[in-house]
Amino acid sequence: MTGDAYGGYVYDDGAAAVSATGNTVHINGGTVIGETHGGYAFSDSGTATASGNTVNISGGTVSGNVVGGWSDPGDATYNTVTISGSPTFGATTVLAGDTSTGDAFTGNTLNVWNYNGTSVAGVQNFQFYNFLLPASLKGLEVTGTVNFEQTIGDGGKSSVTGVSILGGGRAPQIGEKISLINAGTFTGIIANDGQPLAGKKGATLNLLFRLDQQANDLFAVVDGVQVSPQAKALPSITTKNL
Repeated sequence: MTGDAYGGYVYDDGAAAVSATGNTVHINGGTVIGETHGGYAFSDSGTATASGNTVNISGGTVSGNVVGGWSDPGDATYNTVTISGSPTFGATTVLAGDTSTGDAFTGNTLNVWNYNGTSVAGVQNFQFYNFLLPASLKGLEVTGTVNFEQTIGDGGKSSVTGVSILGGGRAPQIGEKISLINAGTFTGIIANDGQPLAGKKGATLNLLFRLDQQANDLFAVVDGVQVSPQAKALPSITTKNL
């Protein structure tokens, strides 16, 4: 399609308070030439809110930016963008929560789930990041900037709240560094840099990661590997700090 894709769109040219809430966009094929918005709200001289909107992209081609929620003027919060599968993004595509004047950060979440698609140009205004890596351990490639700080407002910082790996393939090794995001540059430091984070590989292994942000990579370092209680029949595996 030519033009932008919206899960929900509301516009008022007066002073009304408007909201785009609880809308969803699914893209699993085809082509979107413009931008993709889970929810879009604009009021000419009133207020606008975009909250609880969702964008799921698992295939196809998306040339423009991907925005969980956009508002003007007002807040765009608690929106979710999930990328999975093998979509193709444009050379300038930015994944974002976005707004002109208000809070475009709080509760916004980026999920990178079993992702084997192309790189994106930038990532910004997500408070939370969740990763479900394929067995190949491929992370997200970003050619430009990943912003781990709130761009408008009090300067809140992003956090990684989940890292797991699909079953199949080899087991990760103690001390292994798995790249979650490889970026041209980062703005800000992830809030839980250096802190432990529990995860899983399939249904058989419990993992303990430690986040390690470097100049161009956000790594999950494997600090512990343990057979889960649901897989007691499997042989024991060396563990550390778990």
